[in-house]
Amino acid sequence: MKCHKVIDRLSAWLDGELNDAERAAVAGHIEVCPDCRRELDRLVADRELLSSASPAEEPPFLAARVLSEIRAGQRRPAHGLLRRVLVPIAAALLIAVSIGAGTMLGAGLARKATDSSEFVTNADDQALETYASLAGGE
Repeated sequence: MKCHKVIDRLSAWLDGELNDAERAAVAGHIEVCPDCRRELDRLVADRELLSSASPAEEPPFLAARVLSEIRAGQRRPAHGLLRRVLVPIAAALLIAVSIGAGTMLGAGLARKATDSSEFVTNADDQALETYASLAGGE
């Protein structure tokens, strides 16, 4: 078994959670690998340190304070929910309307540009006819 697999299983090995084959493979590796043995020693020392620590004392009135905050939170209106749901929906609608308006305006401008180019073409034809008639061409 490779070192990284052994190190991943050390905690389970100490807790007796491995099957017989895995337990034997980890034990055999620890006997021959000084690095993994050191990691096991560190893990055992950490566990001993944690088990020897005294439990933390809860501050006075902690339970009452937590319960009052929970009750206060239950009475609040759902502003957070509205903000989390409605703001993104409003933003998406604004973007969709903006894209739609831009598309419609762009199409209208393109149509006007096409119409004005026909006007210019017609104006050019009229100017040529006028010039030709003045020059005595037709």
